[in-house]
Amino acid sequence: MAKSSCALGRAALAVVLVLSMVPSAALAQGVSGTAESGNGGGSAESPLLSDAGESSADESPRTIEAVLRLCDEQGDLAGLVKAEWLCGWVADNCAYDAEAEAADVEAVLEFGRGDLEDCAALCKELLEAAGFEPEFDADGDLTLSIDGQLYLVRVSLEDENAGVEQQEDCAFSISLEEAPDAPRVEAPAEVEDAVAPPQLDGTANFSAAPNPEPAAVPERAVPGLSAYGSSYHYGKSDGSYATNEWVSVGGKRYYFDANGRAAKWETWIDGSLYYFNGKCQMVTGWVTWKADGTKSYFGSDGKARSGFQKQGSSTYYMSPKTFKSVKWEQRINGNLYYFNGKCQMVTGWVTWKADGTKSYFGGNGKALTGLQKISGSTYYFDPKTAKSQKWEQRINGNLYYFNGKCQMVTGWVTWKADGTKSYFGGNGKAFKGLQRVGGTTYYFDPKTCKSKKWEQWINGKLYYFNGKGQMVTGWVTWNNDKSKSYFDGSGRALVGWQKLGGRTYYFNPSTARSVKWEQKINGAAYYFDGNGRMHTGWLQWNADKKWSYFNSNGKMATGTQTIDGVKCSFDANGKVAARPLNKQGLIRAIDAVSGSSSVSTFGTVKGSSAALQKVREAVNAITATGKPVEFVMIDISTGSGISYQANRTEWIASCVKSPYVVGVARTRPGAVSALKSTIQSCIVPSENEPYWSLRAKYGAGPLMSQGSYCGSRFDTTAPYPHVSPKELAKIWAGNYDYFFVNTNSQSSWIRNLFTKTQMSFIRNALGGKYATYTKPGWMTRGEVYPETYNDAGIVVADGRPYLVAVMSKGYYQAAKLQSLVRAIDSYHASMF
Repeated sequence: MAKSSCALGRAALAVVLVLSMVPSAALAQGVSGTAESGNGGGSAESPLLSDAGESSADESPRTIEAVLRLCDEQGDLAGLVKAEWLCGWVADNCAYDAEAEAADVEAVLEFGRGDLEDCAALCKELLEAAGFEPEFDADGDLTLSIDGQLYLVRVSLEDENAGVEQQEDCAFSISLEEAPDAPRVEAPAEVEDAVAPPQLDGTANFSAAPNPEPAAVPERAVPGLSAYGSSYHYGKSDGSYATNEWVSVGGKRYYFDANGRAAKWETWIDGSLYYFNGKCQMVTGWVTWKADGTKSYFGSDGKARSGFQKQGSSTYYMSPKTFKSVKWEQRINGNLYYFNGKCQMVTGWVTWKADGTKSYFGGNGKALTGLQKISGSTYYFDPKTAKSQKWEQRINGNLYYFNGKCQMVTGWVTWKADGTKSYFGGNGKAFKGLQRVGGTTYYFDPKTCKSKKWEQWINGKLYYFNGKGQMVTGWVTWNNDKSKSYFDGSGRALVGWQKLGGRTYYFNPSTARSVKWEQKINGAAYYFDGNGRMHTGWLQWNADKKWSYFNSNGKMATGTQTIDGVKCSFDANGKVAARPLNKQGLIRAIDAVSGSSSVSTFGTVKGSSAALQKVREAVNAITATGKPVEFVMIDISTGSGISYQANRTEWIASCVKSPYVVGVARTRPGAVSALKSTIQSCIVPSENEPYWSLRAKYGAGPLMSQGSYCGSRFDTTAPYPHVSPKELAKIWAGNYDYFFVNTNSQSSWIRNLFTKTQMSFIRNALGGKYATYTKPGWMTRGEVYPETYNDAGIVVADGRPYLVAVMSKGYYQAAKLQSLVRAIDSYHASMF
């Protein structure tokens, strides 16, 4: 290479730049150039082309490798650098896929261009790299201005009929021809493999400018293909030109329109889209459109295909309207698909930039919808948009929750807005209603699936849940009114009558809360304390200080009732002015009795004077015999009564057995069953041996306990102490309380024994007129305390019970003692 001038001279009409195309594995592509100078050579230089003066246009073009060898041999360092640069450029940009061995030449070019837009663009970049300034004209043709002359750049193959397997020795050529003065009739389609038509055979010469388009088809056709402007026409054997028909020439198919012109670029024929290259030859296979980079696929019949088409490992979808491959998201037969910027169908995950959601496209390209499990995680894809959903979602009436990565959540979720919770099972569905989780019961609102707190009515039943939404059992006290509700083991609040912890409550059926104070229930009056506990027994009203009595079933007593042996008449409101004294009241009233040596009355209720006189006479009848006598009588309901020598003591004798036996039964009810025979013998016939047997077993304890219980002051350690009538009356106040008021399982049986006691002058005096509960004690002549005769107990007199205790040394004055008892009873009757 002796010269450094460029072969692209000012007078050149054609230049051939040869790129030797070889498989990409070799990367041994080359370029050389020759030029035919019509103006005696040129002065413009190109770093891509060597001046090969010894070569003519008919000589075979040299490869880049040949240029490299020549430059090296001649010491042309500048040419060597240029050739090396060109070799590298071609190797980087023109490698083609050697696997495409079944494709035609255009397909080879398409694969070979790498990531350039089309062959013309390849030429443009080569020329720009060589120092020229090529441009595309309005028709899309590449032009080049050299020394004021505008040239069209043409691209062709030296051997257009060579197969792919022969391409290693085939050259890819670029030529220049002077631009015609007349405007061009057709512009090539903007597709990557659109090339200007080459010479039809070895004799045709397109180095000169083409003729303008003819106005009409000549009358007599030239047989075969011939140039027709920028296109061709085909002369048939009958002398006519082919019109509106297909013609095959040299294995290539052409279509000639009504004017006999060969179709070029994209053409619609009988409703189908075809594509013809720059040589007007029908194209099959893939075509990439320059304008938007989409593709079309033309079948073996040349028709553009629609629908899904596969190229290698990639799948494309051709629009049924445009027959071009689509990009991005597409709805096809109701399913969402996604195609990347190269129109290739995408499978797997796609993240949407707009909102960060995702879609997953299966192996068939269809976007998954609904609940789907992918790589161990479950996602929910909106059935309409096929996009993954986040946070709470309603699916087929069930609530699901998905985290920020759109993954389905199971287990507990706490809602920030109100602190409530939802629980999502293993299938992702939120629990509804009453559910047991981790040993604790919760209630999830059927609509919101959120845990509920505090009181909740569920299927007509009240439940209560704490601040953590956990179901509560047992007692709950309501802050607003301090009423209570009780929730059983199932969590349900009890309603109506309920017995809990030995106490009776009534829970309002409407609220399930315990009632307080006076209540009307099913027509009967009841009373409940501040804790909702049903009241029984006597109750004094704060407003008027009157009394009401509530039976053991809780109902208020009305009308005339016998209560604890006392007849009480209640007004229309179930009230009486006074109630029978309780144990403490009786004891206080007895303690107030004086020890007067004359018959005296006490309390606010008095009897008649005549009846009082009869009592005095009965006392005098006994004392006239020289025998002492003492007594106390007290009305249980009023605390009023009559007494004589109330503080004088006598030996108690067997009267002591009543407080002892009652002490045993009251404090040891479980032991009574085994002791019944002993106790009965001790009380009814008043045998001493059973008494000593009990004392041997329990010592002084029962007597001491009972003495303390009734507030009696006597020597409780002595088996037979001395007591006064007042102390004996208090003992019977304690017995009355155990018999009728504060009872236990043995009260009834023990009480009944005292209706059968022998030697009771009280019972004998009243002759079965009333029920009497008594225990006498006596001693005959000649013993330690001779002629002792005492008797005490409860007399239930026409619903006005009273206590009476009579002590004397009148064992032999039994008739007079009975007269005294009758006089006392008459006085009591006169009190009312």
